Amino acid sequence: MGIKYHSDNFTADLQKYKSLAKKGGFDVSREDSTAKNDKWYFVGDKTNWTNSLFEIVLTKSQPTLHDWLPHFQIDIDTELDGEKLKELTARIFWKNFFGWKLDAPEVNGTVMFMGLLGCVNATRICLGVGTNLRNTKYHREVLLKKI
Repeated sequence: MGIKYHSDNFTADLQKYKSLAKKGGFDVSREDSTAKNDKWYFVGDKTNWTNSLFEIVLTKSQPTLHDWLPHFQIDIDTELDGEKLKELTARIFWKNFFGWKLDAPEVNGTVMFMGLLGCVNATRICLGVGTNLRNTKYHREVLLKKI
């Protein structure tokens, strides 16, 4: 699960999350973002790559009417390829459900798609679905850097 929202002060927000995480016995890690205005952080215990993490995306971008800010996301991993995911979500939700994707050049494809499920009190609710190219073990052990 995770959140994304506009932040005027990445440092102050990060310090709040680090303090809360420490109280709960968790670490905060970061991953290099593919968007220049965003910082990606993860809270949890990444020592066991199968553990769930909570993602926090801070952005300098200002929300627009059609933006996904702020949002709450639910992420799931699958063993399905991107075409099968598009086919399934077209049947379950609607055609062209996914409005965002994360491409990874190192695996020559899309590792995650995200679609907008709805909006509650100006907060978007999103569903992220990992493809068979997503390597959670590699993500936890190599891409995430403890801060």
